[in-house]
Amino acid sequence: MDPTHLYDALPTVAGRPFVFFAEMLHSDMMELARVARHSLIGKWGDATGNHHSAYALGIDGPMLQEAYCKRLGLRSMSASAQIPAREYLFDVYAAMARTAGTIHNLARYIRWGRSEDVGIFRFPLGKKGSSAMPHKDSKGGNPTSEEQAGSYFQYMQGVLATAMASIPFSYARDLEASAAERINLEGMFKFGDHTIRNMASVMNKLILDEERSKERVARTYGVTTAQRLMTYLTDGRFVSNPMPRSEAHDLTAKLATAAFDGKKEFFELCRQHPEVTARVPEEKLRQITDPFEYVAESRLLVNAAWHMRGTKMKIDL
Repeated sequence: MDPTHLYDALPTVAGRPFVFFAEMLHSDMMELARVARHSLIGKWGDATGNHHSAYALGIDGPMLQEAYCKRLGLRSMSASAQIPAREYLFDVYAAMARTAGTIHNLARYIRWGRSEDVGIFRFPLGKKGSSAMPHKDSKGGNPTSEEQAGSYFQYMQGVLATAMASIPFSYARDLEASAAERINLEGMFKFGDHTIRNMASVMNKLILDEERSKERVARTYGVTTAQRLMTYLTDGRFVSNPMPRSEAHDLTAKLATAAFDGKKEFFELCRQHPEVTARVPEEKLRQITDPFEYVAESRLLVNAAWHMRGTKMKIDL
């Protein structure tokens, strides 16, 4: 059951949220690859970037710099200061912060799914949940890896802010930002590597609770198909006397509320209402109010993302 604003919204298939996150992770990797190609900038040492030292020795400084950086697999600026522009370093931080955000979104979804009130995901037993609460062992332990992913995203927000503040410098040389760079460049990759490996382990062990997933659909009494019924009632291709949308909206909302509050199946109330039965045959009504069949294009989207693995989802460094 897909939520919107934390309310039950529309039925879907279990893989649909994960292909959303997979596509974004792929996008993050493409961005990291772009940064690796275009924003890793080297510089052959010189006091201001004008190659005075090379010139004094009769050496072609720009050519030496180009060969030096090429040997290291780096690009170089044509008119660097003593250091390359800090905007290039910001690109690296920004790509990592973006990736951290996606990982956090995935982790937040899994943590939500593992929570007591949702419970669609289970975790293998064996991990201690809490030194004070033994019953948490039954949940496969606390979602520490998922929470760590949130911590990494918070850390990257601070790193990104520092990186942005480090873009300005006094031409042609300024050491103001270098100390933070030496700490943050190493820290963000080490912390990120640790977080990503832990989240990969979570994904590898995650178990879908199919019965609980079905319960979450069934508990809506089918009211999440109200949108489908409303659309059907207003479409002249399906009914000979279509209703105005505002009237169909009010009617289906009223029936959905009565079904949910009265703990009755949406279909049962709909087939007793003359405005509905005058337009929709009972067998068709049963079909369009079945929440287990109303998953729209979610299966198609999962399959499309799966087939993209061998084509679109390739990273070229």
